[in-house]
Amino acid sequence: MKIGERIAELRKDLGLKQKDIAQELNVAVSTVSNYETDSHEPDLTNLCKMADMLQVSTDYLLGRTDLTISIDNLNEQMTPSMSKAQMLDIISQFSEEDNAYLAKTIRLLYYQHPDVSEEE
Repeated sequence: MKIGERIAELRKDLGLKQKDIAQELNVAVSTVSNYETDSHEPDLTNLCKMADMLQVSTDYLLGRTDLTISIDNLNEQMTPSMSKAQMLDIISQFSEEDNAYLAKTIRLLYYQHPDVSEEE
C-alpha cells in the first residue's frame, strides 16, 4: 500500500476530512488530496505532523512497517503491570517483520538475563 492510500484510509477511519488535515498542516485542501492520490509526497515536517495526527508512526505511513500503533502509544500502553493477555493483544497487531524483530529482541534479553525468573 502506498503512502497516499495509507493517509486516506487512516483519515477516513478517524472520521477526519481532508480539510481537517489541511488546517493542521497549514496547506491547501488540494495539497492533502495530492498526498492521498500520490501525486505529491509530504515533506518531512508534514509527514511527522500527519503521523501524529493519524496516530501512527512515520514508518507506517512510509510503508516500512504494517504496525499501525506508534511507538509513543506502544510505550504508553505496554506497562510492567499489564497482563500477558493484554500484551498479546497488542502484539497481535504486529506485522510478520515486527514479530520477527520482537522475537530476536526477546531472545537477546533472555540470554542477557537468564537468571531472572518468569514471575518476580
